[in-house]
Amino acid sequence: MRTIIGLGCMTALFTLVGCGATPMTISSNPAGATVLVNGEVIGSTPVKHVFDYSQRTFYDVVVRKPGYLEMSEQVIGDTELARRDVLTFDLPVDPAYKETTAAQVANQWLRVQVSDRLSRDATWQTLVDAVTSRYSNIEQMDSGSGYIRSVPISKIYRHPVRGDYTIRTQFLGSIASTQPLVYKIKIQAEFSDHPGQWLPFDRIFEGDEQLVEELQNRLGLK
Repeated sequence: MRTIIGLGCMTALFTLVGCGATPMTISSNPAGATVLVNGEVIGSTPVKHVFDYSQRTFYDVVVRKPGYLEMSEQVIGDTELARRDVLTFDLPVDPAYKETTAAQVANQWLRVQVSDRLSRDATWQTLVDAVTSRYSNIEQMDSGSGYIRSVPISKIYRHPVRGDYTIRTQFLGSIASTQPLVYKIKIQAEFSDHPGQWLPFDRIFEGDEQLVEELQNRLGLK
């Protein structure tokens, strides 16, 4: 019996799939999602991958697509899941993605040159009025330097498997130049699915986008 198994393994060396290796097609609804196996991108769904359980006993499969919630599965050798020909992920729509938009001002400074018709004091008042119309509280501000930082706005969403996650945005602005008068503004956008751990998020809420457009219009530079 041992001799037969050994010969089978040697023969398999001449094939794409060896002993302990199982080919599986990874698909998703919708298709075209990026697939990572143990952190390495292997392609987009549908994609075929060979899991070699003689090398390791389990593999972490992650599927992600913009606009949809990331889903994952741990494929463990000698289980029903590992013996499937096809592993399909149903990707739920990401509500945070639907309620946010990609923007140049997300986590990057946008410089706005102020019109000559506005004095420095008038510019400062315009800035404060616009920011407080969007953000109910100001965390810090100083008219001398033109610095202003709002209290963040947060919104909590739910992942069907991983639980709650939070998106928050915060307005920051300050004077970049006095001659000519130039303000730099930024919407700091962050994501968290663990308490106290925040990561940059490249999208902002619609209200933030409207605030930036309002400032550009009212300062006379758009």
